[in-house]
Amino acid sequence: MAEPQADGIVRRTGGTFGIPAVLAVASGFALVAGLLGDGAVDVVAWIGLALPLIVTARAVWHPRPPGR
Repeated sequence: MAEPQADGIVRRTGGTFGIPAVLAVASGFALVAGLLGDGAVDVVAWIGLALPLIVTARAVWHPRPPGR
């Protein structure tokens, strides 16, 4: 949900914690899957655990322009 600010800019409510929360949940599921599963589930766990690293690397190497 968007809320207008005093400066007239509309910001999303979950903008600050939305992506980190999704990455945390995905990592948690990947950890559980890696501990409890075997075979193809391990591949899913590796992908889930690599997701935060991929997102962080993209943010470092391709930063968003100011104002976005």
